[in-house]
Parts: sequence; C-alpha cells; structure tokens
Amino acid sequence: MTQNDKLQKSPRQKRWPRIVLVVSLGLNLLVIGAGAGAFFMAPRPGGHIGARDFAPLGLRSYVRALDDENRETLREDIKARRGEIQFGRRLIRGHHKALATALRTTPFDVDAVRAVLAQQQAAVVGNIELGQDLLMKRITAMSPAARADFADKLELERDQHKKRDSGS
Repeated sequence: MTQNDKLQKSPRQKRWPRIVLVVSLGLNLLVIGAGAGAFFMAPRPGGHIGARDFAPLGLRSYVRALDDENRETLREDIKARRGEIQFGRRLIRGHHKALATALRTTPFDVDAVRAVLAQQQAAVVGNIELGQDLLMKRITAMSPAARADFADKLELERDQHKKRDSGS
C-alpha cells in the first residue's frame, strides 16, 4: 500500500461521521423539544398560577390591574382553592362527548341536551362566582388609595383595549 492510498479514504469512511453527526443533532433536538413541550404544556396542579389560570375565573383583565402584592395574594388564594375550579381540556372534552351522545340519541331527547348544556353552564358560572369572591376579598382588604389606584389601572386597561380594537 502506497502513501497515496493511505491518504485517500473510501466513500464509506467519509460518510459515517456525517451520518452520526446528523443522528446526534436530531436526537438532541428531539430531547430539547420534548423538554420544552413538557415545560410549557404541563398542567400545574398546586403549582405556579399563571395568566391562563385566571381566565376560567373571569379575572384576567382585573389581575393585570392589581398591584404586585394583591396579585400575589390572589394567586395564593386561587392556589388554596384550586380544587374548586373546573377547567381544562378534559372537562371540555367531557362536555363535548356528552353533547355529541345526546345529539345522536334516537329519538332526540331535548332534555338530555339541555342537561349537558346546564352542566357546562354550571361549571362556568361556578368558576366566575369563585373568581368574584376571591377578587372581592382582595378589594375589601385594600385601602381607599389602593382601590383608587386599582380603578385607575382598570380604566387604563380598558382604554388600551379600545385602542387595539379600533386599530389606532
């Protein structure tokens, strides 16, 4: 074997490091994607209360107007009563499945459909009532100056929404 033969690698020897590199990169991206997905999409029972947790309670815009101390206290209040909140995809899927079943029943039973819709309404109303109770607890604990500041921030929030909705 000559010196020149040793320097030239076969096509097979040139290709395998590239294949290993591509497979390794793919696996790394898969692991990173799975980790990010788990972090952002995982349910947070008893954990951090984020903005999307305020929505079922009808509190999202109010929470934005609260000062940091009241917002944090409200978060803690919600966390303590989280078991009472009815929300999530599983609940919605359950209502959709029950409604689909009621709609397919022959002969059609209008009372069964009304019952499913009433259950859905009760869940939503219960959530909003709980949210209002928790918000009222915060509002009644505020000083007059803090309530005035809260009112100012609510108006500012409303004005910002008007500008966004009108396209200004």
